[in-house]
Amino acid sequence: MVRFLRNRNLTGLSTELAYRDLQNTFIGIALRDQEHPSLPLISVAIFCVLAQRVGIDARCCGIPNHVHAMVFSPDDETLDGRPLMAGDPRPDPMYLDPYRSETEVPIQSLRRMLSEWGLQPRQHAEYLGDSSTANVILRTSRNILATVHDFRAHHRNTENTGHPTIRLHANPFADLDNAFYAALWANYIFGNPSRRSEGTTQGQFIPLILERFERLYPMDASLIEQHIVPSYNNPTNAQHWELREALRVVRAADQTPKQLRLRNTRASREGVKYKVGQVFRHRRYAYTAVITGWDIECGMDSDWMSINHVDSLARGRHQSFYHAL
Repeated sequence: MVRFLRNRNLTGLSTELAYRDLQNTFIGIALRDQEHPSLPLISVAIFCVLAQRVGIDARCCGIPNHVHAMVFSPDDETLDGRPLMAGDPRPDPMYLDPYRSETEVPIQSLRRMLSEWGLQPRQHAEYLGDSSTANVILRTSRNILATVHDFRAHHRNTENTGHPTIRLHANPFADLDNAFYAALWANYIFGNPSRRSEGTTQGQFIPLILERFERLYPMDASLIEQHIVPSYNNPTNAQHWELREALRVVRAADQTPKQLRLRNTRASREGVKYKVGQVFRHRRYAYTAVITGWDIECGMDSDWMSINHVDSLARGRHQSFYHAL
C-alpha cells in the first residue's frame, strides 16, 4: 500500500524546502494538487484512509515530532495472515512511515527514539498507541501555527527567497488570516479544558482570538459567548467587561438596519461588469466560483482593506467588488 502511494507521488514532498508551505497542511490540497505535497501527518492520513477502504486496520500513531502509521492484524490472525492459536496474544502492530519510506519501521527504533527524547520506558506505550481524533486536529492546527509563524518571520526578510508560500487558490493574505484564526480556535477547543482560564498556556490563545474576532470575524459572536465568555466570568476582572462590551457592540451592529443602496443606477450599470449567477475561473488563483453579489466599490472597513492590500490594486477601492462562492 505504501509503495502504491509513493509510486503515485501521493505521500511526502518533492523537496524539503517546501516543508512549511501552508498548503501542505491541508489534505484536500494534497489530493487535488498535481504534485500532492503533504506533511507527515497528511501522508499518514492518506495512507490510513485508503488502507481502511481495502479492509486494512490502519491508524495514526501519536509519536511526537513525526507521525507514523500503525497497521493491526485481524483479531484471529497474525500480520502475515497465519491463524492465531487459542490463548495467543494479539501481535504488536506494524509501524510505517509513508512520508519517508515504504519499508516497515522496527518498534525498537521507535522506542530508542523515544528514549533519546527523555521518555521513560513506562511512558512509551502512551506514544506508541493510536491517536485520538482530537489529538490529530491539535497536531494539524499546530502545523498551521508553525507555518504562519515561519511565513511571517521570513516574509519580513526580503532577501530570503526560500520562505514558505501561501497557495490555497484564493487571496493569500486572507488565506493566511483564515488558517491562523481556525488554528487558534482548534487549539483552544480541542486542547485541555482545564487550561482554558486566563494566564494558562491555552488561555494565551484567548487574546489572539478576540483581537481577530473584533477586527475580522464579528460573525463568530455566538462562538465567543459559548466557549470564551465562561472563562471571563469574574465581574471584578476588567477584561470581563471589555469582552461584554465588545459583544454588545457586535450585537448592536447586527441589529442596526442596513442602509439601502439602489443598484439600478447608471453607475452600477456601467461599473459592474459581471452579474449574479455567473460562473468564473479566477485568472490569478485558478479557483472556480459563482458570483452571489456585488458592490459598486469596496464596502469593507479600513482594516479589512489594509490586510487585503486593496489600495495597491490598479483602481484601488473605487471599483466593483464581488461576493463569490
